[in-house]
Amino acid sequence: MNRVVLFLVIFLAISCGRKTTLYVPRHKLPFRVIYPEAKRKDGIWVIEGEISGRKKGYSLSDIVGCKIYYSRYSFENPPCEECPVYLGRSKEIRKNVIRDGKFFLELPWVKKEGIYFLRIRLLGNGNSIGPASEIIKIEVRGK
Repeated sequence: MNRVVLFLVIFLAISCGRKTTLYVPRHKLPFRVIYPEAKRKDGIWVIEGEISGRKKGYSLSDIVGCKIYYSRYSFENPPCEECPVYLGRSKEIRKNVIRDGKFFLELPWVKKEGIYFLRIRLLGNGNSIGPASEIIKIEVRGK
């Protein structure tokens, strides 16, 4: 009996699955990017928007970056207008994304021709994350 229990303990310890500690956000960041606009400035795509959400005990200085969920489609095979868009990739950006009290982010990696769909969530201290923005559409055409 002891051998069976020992075998099960060892088997469960080395079996598949996450082996590290789970990172659960301690709290939800109350800030969200609203009215995001994508513009091309000096050859680089930039997203600018307002910051919404106020809660006692939080300030804009609690924002330490953002997480961008995105996908790119070709012009030959775009998603239909009513179809949901799958945002299968993500980039975590840990830098100041606030300029003059508003959201500001340069996207130097958005270069390849196609239709990009993005959604932004602001990041805070202690693994906190804010609610998602609306989906942003960027059409990158050849020069």
